[in-house]
Amino acid sequence: MTMIKQFRSRLPINIFAAILFSLVSFGLSAQDMDDYAAAYFYKFEPMEAEQLLLHQEQRNISVGLVQLDEDEQEQMLGDEAEDTLVYKVVVTNKSPVRILLLGRDIQAVNSNQQLSSLTLPQIVRAVDPPNASTGRAIADTTLGVLTMGVHTAIRHVAEGDTDRQVRTSYLESTLFEKMLGHKVIEPGGSYQGLVVFDEEEWGNMEPESINLSVQNLAQLAYLDFSLSL
Repeated sequence: MTMIKQFRSRLPINIFAAILFSLVSFGLSAQDMDDYAAAYFYKFEPMEAEQLLLHQEQRNISVGLVQLDEDEQEQMLGDEAEDTLVYKVVVTNKSPVRILLLGRDIQAVNSNQQLSSLTLPQIVRAVDPPNASTGRAIADTTLGVLTMGVHTAIRHVAEGDTDRQVRTSYLESTLFEKMLGHKVIEPGGSYQGLVVFDEEEWGNMEPESINLSVQNLAQLAYLDFSLSL
């Protein structure tokens, strides 16, 4: 670890990150990585909303929804998010205009209640990355250093922080990249993102649909989508 700190101290963080990312790209497979590192590097498979069983289309804009099982959560997040429901949302724009997906405003609703999705800190607490390693420590091994592709995770490794801190950095970066957000979608484009709801609140409320909106950026008009559950 001392050698890592000395090496890191002589390089700007962007150069250090580039070197480590290159080593990851050319020298390691997903099977070699910790689950949280592998989840960060996982990319959504190309998909259009119409491919999902639950979808709705308006004016050549489609929104689709699918719930993730435990294995899919582990693949995309690094571990299961306890006591939550995790959905993947796909939005496909086949209209001739650019649209803005108002992804952060997504809600589960019934006749008189609305349930907002969990925030990033709430999801981190639900996943709760462990400190104990299942095979190798992240923060104390060369392999762990080579798998650091995130600025904060690199900093944690260089400073000798715990596995939990490194994994949490990976998870936060994964969520920042993969959580459903506000997004401009060009004509012909598709966008995917994850949304997470609290399972207990969901059960108490019993939502009837998941609602979200898109904005036509040419006319400043809105389209509301309601996906019946």
